[in-house]
Amino acid sequence: MAYPSGRRPKISRQATAYRVTKPKINNTKPRIKVVSQGLCNHLLPQGPAVETQRAKRSCTVLDESNLPDPKRQKRPLNTSDSKELTTDSSIQHWIDSHRWPKELFKPHPMHEILARKKSSSSLGRKRLDDGSPAPRPNDEKTREDKSASYREPMYEEQLQIRGFFMRTGLQNPNSASIKLCKELQEKQVDTPNNSNFADDRYQYTFENMRDRNETRVIRDIALLIVPSAEQLGFDDKSLQVLAESTNEGWNLADPITAVRPQPDFSVGYKRAAFTERQLDKLRPALGDSRTQVSRLRATWYIYFPFLSCEVKCGAGGLDIADRQNAHSMGIAVRAIVDLYRLAGREKELNRKILAFSISHDNRSVRVYGYYAVILSAEEDAQEEEASQPESNEALSITFHRYSIFGLDLQHGDRWKTYKFVNSIYNSWAPDHLQNIRAIIDSLPDNVFRPTESTGLSQRLDESQISTAESFATEQLESADPANLDTESTPETSFSTKQTSTSKKTPTRRGRK
Repeated sequence: MAYPSGRRPKISRQATAYRVTKPKINNTKPRIKVVSQGLCNHLLPQGPAVETQRAKRSCTVLDESNLPDPKRQKRPLNTSDSKELTTDSSIQHWIDSHRWPKELFKPHPMHEILARKKSSSSLGRKRLDDGSPAPRPNDEKTREDKSASYREPMYEEQLQIRGFFMRTGLQNPNSASIKLCKELQEKQVDTPNNSNFADDRYQYTFENMRDRNETRVIRDIALLIVPSAEQLGFDDKSLQVLAESTNEGWNLADPITAVRPQPDFSVGYKRAAFTERQLDKLRPALGDSRTQVSRLRATWYIYFPFLSCEVKCGAGGLDIADRQNAHSMGIAVRAIVDLYRLAGREKELNRKILAFSISHDNRSVRVYGYYAVILSAEEDAQEEEASQPESNEALSITFHRYSIFGLDLQHGDRWKTYKFVNSIYNSWAPDHLQNIRAIIDSLPDNVFRPTESTGLSQRLDESQISTAESFATEQLESADPANLDTESTPETSFSTKQTSTSKKTPTRRGRK
């Protein structure tokens, strides 16, 4: 190494400079490295002014108080002034604390409501080697098979793990919902004449149903306990927006557990109950009925279900029916809560009854209402200080069941459940539909558009289907339900389209 004076300078112990080296990753204190003043001189600028400044200080020591302490506590990002994180605030938080804000990793409610793909086992019909469609197996399970998973009492624990409780918990439904249930029971409703519940027939009917199976109970008295909404729609045109299913699997519903619901009887709204503009807004959540499951639909023709009925016989039969209904109506309440979360108005649903179920056998009836308990940050964590700013996001949403009434068919008012369900159709269901429509109308047209704050691009790409294709699919389903069984799935159509396309035979290149 060449020195300015031509020879190596003498190192003085008094004239030294200190240089602070960058600490290692392990949280060690900054160490001071002593270097020769003479070794530093030739690296510094030369000149009279510099020599004068250098003479005034024989050494320079950097102040450690201005250095960052790696052990100091990270300063969290203050988001109380802004409701959503921006790119600048997230980067600043990382610069200050060397970690990203926790808010970036919280799932957005839109992620959950988007339709998702069905499992590979439930996708469409397979094809044989010759290209012909294979025989389609029966989609509905037998009554014994569909209730097998619900026979164990521990199924209630599976629901509880996912936030669905078959009890009221610490908070009952709000006073308005309880009052509404009483009013629905007191409404005057015309009952059928010359039925098996007539005064001169009901005793004979109950004696004949003793020790019989569920099919016999359904045939003799089921429609006298839970009337058909579509049959009542013959005389009341306002009920023609209601759709019902009978022992049909909820193939389009996104289940709470691994079991797919298949209620004996269920009621929801038809597609015609909503305008095309409203359906277009919810298109990514409704999905494609052939390849996706939705949190807003039960079947391809039932939107937002609100009533289910299960019929059981034998010892413990009603307990099994209660578990089946809890699963089905848990899905129904979750759909409404998800819709309100899109509009940021989920707190309006706190402890409000949003669905009903009926469990019965040949002797007794159980009627339940279902609601959600939505707690804010302060309500869910009572130990936190009251001065903490309130969070707009509901941190705790649980679903509960409320017993409205029970009934002994032989010794009680055997028409009570019939009148109650009829009042649901005529009084409660129209108001419920109006609320759903109002929420959808309040949503912006681009509610599912990927944004910087929501980060929906990946899930939206998986769930989004073209508006034209989805519109044609829905029109086809509404016009001819049989097409669901005769047409192949989109995956099959895609492969068929590929094979039908003429392929160019690759030309073999040789040397000229």
